Amino acid sequence: MKQSLQLRFSQHLALTPQLQQSIRLLQLSTLELNQEIEQMLVDNPMLERADNPMDGMLRLDSQASPISNPPIALGTDLGERISNRDEGGEGNSPTGASEFDRESGTAGTDGAAAGNDSDARDADSGGSDGGIDQGLDWGADRRNRDDDDDDRERPQGAGTRLTLEAHLLHQLSATRCSPRDAAFVHLLIGELDQNGWLRTSIESLFADLIDRLKTLQLRLFDNGDSTAAQSTELPALFRLLLTFAPAGWSARNAHEANALLNELLGSGDFEDHEGEQTLGELQLAEMQGGLNLLRSFDPAGVGARDLADCLSLQLKRLPRRQWPSVDGWEAACAIAQDHLPLLAARDWTRLKKALNLKDHEEDEQTLRDAQALIRTLQPLPGQDFDGEEAAYVLPDVIVRRTKAGWTAALNPDVMPRLRVNDLYSRILRRNKGPNNLSMQLQEARWLVKNIHQRFDTILRVAQAIVERQREFFTHGEVAMRPLVLREIAEVLGLHESTISRVTTQKYMLTPTGTFELKYFFGSHVATDTGGAASSTAIRALLKQLVAAEDVRQPLSDSRLAEMLGEQGIVVARRTVAKYRESLRIPAVTQRKAL
Repeated sequence: MKQSLQLRFSQHLALTPQLQQSIRLLQLSTLELNQEIEQMLVDNPMLERADNPMDGMLRLDSQASPISNPPIALGTDLGERISNRDEGGEGNSPTGASEFDRESGTAGTDGAAAGNDSDARDADSGGSDGGIDQGLDWGADRRNRDDDDDDRERPQGAGTRLTLEAHLLHQLSATRCSPRDAAFVHLLIGELDQNGWLRTSIESLFADLIDRLKTLQLRLFDNGDSTAAQSTELPALFRLLLTFAPAGWSARNAHEANALLNELLGSGDFEDHEGEQTLGELQLAEMQGGLNLLRSFDPAGVGARDLADCLSLQLKRLPRRQWPSVDGWEAACAIAQDHLPLLAARDWTRLKKALNLKDHEEDEQTLRDAQALIRTLQPLPGQDFDGEEAAYVLPDVIVRRTKAGWTAALNPDVMPRLRVNDLYSRILRRNKGPNNLSMQLQEARWLVKNIHQRFDTILRVAQAIVERQREFFTHGEVAMRPLVLREIAEVLGLHESTISRVTTQKYMLTPTGTFELKYFFGSHVATDTGGAASSTAIRALLKQLVAAEDVRQPLSDSRLAEMLGEQGIVVARRTVAKYRESLRIPAVTQRKAL
């Protein structure tokens, strides 16, 4: 093998740290960008916000009088004043004191107002630094005072979400019942699932209650090597015992707790009195009574075993004024109890036969009333309490109609206003040389530049989308044009990957709603004239056709494909079925009504 030296020339793109940061910021959502900026503000002292919300607030002195002089901004003005002072600018002041000293209240003020202001500032700053701290974050002292304020840790718009368990326990506390009944209801509330249903049988819950009380009785005098088991089980088991304890009872030792357990459990053997299971003082009928009490609480249907039981409970509690008719209410009760599968399948023939209804108009109206009544019920009573928080997005771009047409503009509420700290920048210019602060200054400048470039790119892409989808903003979804990322990339001279990053998790506010930028891109279907139709426009046409159909004779997928073909859009039945499912439109059998 022969060794040799070769010289080659090649071109390649080097991803500098500035370019890497620009790419990373471009793909971040608005929430992620704000989190990134907040972290940079903490790590880099050279960076600061230009939109400080404290600047426009009214300042009061110790006598609750407004202070005419605004707070000193941490930036250009203060840097100039300190610079003038360092260069011997004190003599330039007409009163012989610097402008900085006059505003800090150390000189140039007269009367009692100066003394009051000075005293107030001395009190705030602990009597040091001559009262310089006027809303400025000079160090850890100010941050410590902010951290001690509990109100700053709590967002103003935050609130606690009421859970189903808390809602039921609040009703239980307002109910006049015996402590024993309240204890059973409390146990049953803890067994409800997130839908508000009680899927476990009463017999199983009663047997489990007895087993846990017996376990506590054994643990009270257990001298074996089960310390770990006792430490985890005893507190929970003892709290269970306290729910059944008499009012004012408190166990001073294990013997008193064991005496209460002996009273509750008796001999420890189940007895059957006329079909009712009894163990000492505890009876299965008491737990059943607690379930009946729980089912009387709001929301209606809580504590049901299944869907049929839930709907039946709600129908029985409906006031008569909400009934469409007596026959309709009775038919709804019968359907909810025994014939829900037939109603779900919309098998009206078998359903009328099961309810002994004929093909008369009166009987069909009764069935329609029953169906309408059932549709007003809530199958999951706990859904309104334990549901997920609603998710909101802030649009990055706002589209408005002007004299020149549709125009896109950046949302000023999501644009961070950052700047480089002028005070530190002036200090570094005087003391030139390699140091840590110089690198942080360069990073701050990069960040400000890259954020500006990010929003500029988003605006360019959004405006290009608006220009190609003008018909959508004018006529709606039916006028959506086919569009791919490559078209926007070629117009703007950018790469497709850049367009993909810009359109991901970026939102546009339009007169018809808020959409992600990717919403305006989609596949297309060929037309018989050689053109193309957007899949979004086809879905909009399907919604219009289904909305205008006869509910007694709904349109099948094949018929929908034929109707689209009559309008020049060639689609297969399978494609229609796929679009229909994506729109959550039921099948033809599910849309058929009486």
